[in-house]
Parts: sequence; C-alpha cells; structure tokens
Amino acid sequence: MAWKRSRVRIPSGPPFNFGLTAPSFDSGLETLAAFDQFPQQIRINDDDVICQTFEDEIVLFQLRNQQYYSLCAVGAHTWRLLADNGDVAQVAERLCADYTGDPAAIRADFSEFLREILSAGLIRAV
Repeated sequence: MAWKRSRVRIPSGPPFNFGLTAPSFDSGLETLAAFDQFPQQIRINDDDVICQTFEDEIVLFQLRNQQYYSLCAVGAHTWRLLADNGDVAQVAERLCADYTGDPAAIRADFSEFLREILSAGLIRAV
C-alpha cells in the first residue's frame, strides 16, 4: 500500500503561520471561545504516529491510515511544545511569548492547528 501524502492546512494571518498554506484568517471572539473546547491536556498519539525532523520541518507518518503530514518551522515548534508539555493553555501562552503578533490571532491559529491535528488523529486527549 502506497503512502498518501496529506498536508495539515492551517489558517493563519501574518506574521504567524503554523502550516504549509496561509489563507487569510479572521480571528474573532468565537474562535477564542472554541479554544476553550479543547482538552486541557493532550498527548502525541505515539502508538500511531512516527515523527521525523528535517532541518526546521517535521514530517509525521500515521501508521493507521498510512498518511504523512508535513509541518513548517512554526508548526514544528508547536509540535515540539505539545510533545514536551501537553498542557494546551501553557503551550498557547508560550507561543504568544515566542512570536510577535496579536496574541488573539496566535491563539486562534493555534486553536485551528489543534482542531486539524486532533481530527487527523495525530494527538489525543489525556
């Protein structure tokens, strides 16, 4: 069975970009409210995901569906933060500290990133 390539599409607005594509994104209060709907603690789905770093990019291979995902530098940094500290709120605050930009927009982009990787089965609630 051949690998299927999949890209985690992450909405973002300048200067913050998690993923491979950067469509325009309007961060509003409803997005921030959605951020609260995520589990407080997550874990990388180690039983189903193989992770490999290539320079500033991370490639993830999901064993269950034989798809692989590629994360750019910001997405890779976020992935490492999630792997090191599964506390979603702490990771969001760290991202706001690490990057310049509107904290609400950073949190909104992070929320969308979480939504994408949760739905792809790359992370799971603890």
